[in-house]
Amino acid sequence: MGIPVGSFNYNTISKNDYFNNFITNKGDDLINSQYVRDNSIFLPLYETLSIEDVDKISKAFAFVIDNYDKDIEIFDERGYDEEIDYFDGFYLMRKKYENISNEILWILTLVLSFSSIILCYKYLGKNGLFLWIIVATIVSNIQTVKTVELFGLETALGTILYGSTFLATDILNYKYGLKESRKTIIYGFLSMTIMTLFMVVCLLYKPSPNDFAQDSLMTIFSFNVRITIGSLLGFVTSQFIDTAIFHKLQNKYNKLWLSNNVSTMICQAIDTIIFTVITYIGTMNINTIFEIMLSMYIFKIFIAICDTPFMYIASKIKKVNEN
Repeated sequence: MGIPVGSFNYNTISKNDYFNNFITNKGDDLINSQYVRDNSIFLPLYETLSIEDVDKISKAFAFVIDNYDKDIEIFDERGYDEEIDYFDGFYLMRKKYENISNEILWILTLVLSFSSIILCYKYLGKNGLFLWIIVATIVSNIQTVKTVELFGLETALGTILYGSTFLATDILNYKYGLKESRKTIIYGFLSMTIMTLFMVVCLLYKPSPNDFAQDSLMTIFSFNVRITIGSLLGFVTSQFIDTAIFHKLQNKYNKLWLSNNVSTMICQAIDTIIFTVITYIGTMNINTIFEIMLSMYIFKIFIAICDTPFMYIASKIKKVNEN
C-alpha cells in the first residue's frame, strides 16, 4: 500500500550459536518465538516521520486489521497502485462484490428500472412518468460512455435506462393519449440539451491546483457531446415514430402487448442505428461499432419483451388526482 516495511531478519535465541551453548535442551526450537519471528514486520519508525506519514501508516495498519479476514482480495494481479485510494469505502464495496457477474447486475437493473416506473406512475401519475423520462435520459447518456461485456457481447451501458423511456412513453400514450405522450420528446430533448450545455461550460472553468475532477469530467463529458447529438437525433426520431405506431396499433387491434412490443422494437432499431453511427464513428473500428450496434439492439429487444408485464400492471393502476 505504498508503505515500506521490513521483515524480522534476526534469529531466535535457539538459532543463535552463542546463546545456543547455554540451552540445556538442544532440541528445543522455541516454537512460539519462531512463530513471532516468522510473522512479524517492521513498520517505519524514525524521527523524521511527518504527521501525514504517521496518519497514512496508522490508516493502513487499521485497514489491514479490519479486512484481513473478510475474504477480500484487496489488490488485483497488478499489485499496489498508488493512484487508487484503498481506504475509500466504495473501492472496498466494489472489491467485496466484484464476483457478482455483469449479467446478474444487468437483470437486477432491469427489474429495478421497470419497478421504479410503476412506482412513479402509481404515486405521481403522468408527472412521475415525465420525471422518469428526464432522469433516465440524462443518466443513460452518462452510462453510455462505459462499454461492458454481457452474455458474451460487448455493449454500452445505459441500454436499460434508455429503453425504459419507451415503456414510460407507451404508458402515457395508453393512459393519456398521443398528445401527452409526445410531450416526452420535448422533455427528453430539453433535459439532454441543458445538461450538455452546462457541463461544457463547467469544463471551460480553469481548475484549481487542488482539483482532482477535471480530467475525469473531460473524459466523460467531452465525449458526451457526440453522445448527446446521437441521442437527441435518435430519441426525437424514434419517440416520434413510436408514439405514432403505438397509437395506430392500439386503435386498430386493441392488443396492448402487440402495440407495446411492435412499436418499441421498430423504433429501437431506428434509434440504435442513428445513435451508434453518430456516437462511435471515428472512435472505434467498423467491426466494433457493428458489434455494439447489434448487441445494443439485441438487448433492447429483450428489454422490450420484458417490459410487457409491467405495461399490463400499469394499465390496471387507477389514475391519481393530478389537478
